[in-house]
Amino acid sequence: MDNPGGKLVTRMKIFFGDLFDLKASKLVGDTLPLGHGAALSFPDRPYLKWRYTDHNNKPVIRDNTLIFMDACEHMFQAMKRFLAGDPDTPVSGLSESDRNKIEHLLRTIQHEDANKRHQEWLRHIANGHFSFSPGLLIYIEKGAGSWKNLALGTTKSRDDTHKKFEYSDAFLTSNWKLFHDALQAHRFYVLHQLLPQYGICAA
Repeated sequence: MDNPGGKLVTRMKIFFGDLFDLKASKLVGDTLPLGHGAALSFPDRPYLKWRYTDHNNKPVIRDNTLIFMDACEHMFQAMKRFLAGDPDTPVSGLSESDRNKIEHLLRTIQHEDANKRHQEWLRHIANGHFSFSPGLLIYIEKGAGSWKNLALGTTKSRDDTHKKFEYSDAFLTSNWKLFHDALQAHRFYVLHQLLPQYGICAA
């Protein structure tokens, strides 16, 4: 038997969910105009196909999997050029087999929790799912053994602003510092070199 009340509740959930997303999107976009904050987590989820309306009021359809695949291809080639010691050397891309496997996993691993998606990828790598040899990859996000711990000696994910750390020469070459140096360099490039080419001043 049809349940009109149930359908109404479903429609209300969809409506208010969309309304909340729109309000949250506007708030984040107005507060942090640089980046994809206004799109919330939609661009971060590899399996999503979604749409938005641009500044000209035109609908834009985004297939995240295709975007992620393009990024994978370029990252693979960048790593091969890095190993070759030449940023301009011609290199081959992903094999057809690996490309198909990566695309399949991007589309089918659909946990909303990014950590769960990460664990799925690590499991496939450890099981020899790809053309390269199996490997056990370990990433410590925070706490003992993390980059921050090795650089600063703290196990806290967040430290008090008044916390003082003892200086060490090893800090200057630590992965934690170099990573944040790279983030600052990238931000400077985007704000002061890339965006001005298109008449955008976001500094």
